[in-house]
Amino acid sequence: MPDQPPGDRGVLLACSVRSLRRYWLEVRCGCIRETRIPLRMMPTAAGTLADVLIQLRCRQCGEAPASVALLQDGAAGMHGMIGPPGWRVMLVGGDR
Repeated sequence: MPDQPPGDRGVLLACSVRSLRRYWLEVRCGCIRETRIPLRMMPTAAGTLADVLIQLRCRQCGEAPASVALLQDGAAGMHGMIGPPGWRVMLVGGDR
């Protein structure tokens, strides 16, 4: 696993989801909900990461995310930490 992210925010948003399938999205909603989504679970025809972010909505409140970060594979899992913390790149909101 690389010690550094595969690119900066602009480069990552233009990448195909297929090329980022080993990473995770950490999505935080305005209703204080946080979800971690493995990109390998996205459809192969999902397009670019920017295409995916435009379509993201909270299942509870229906709003777009307040923040989205790309996480290194192994940085987060469905049941909490499953490995040592890795890098994080803020894509939406937060400290870009």
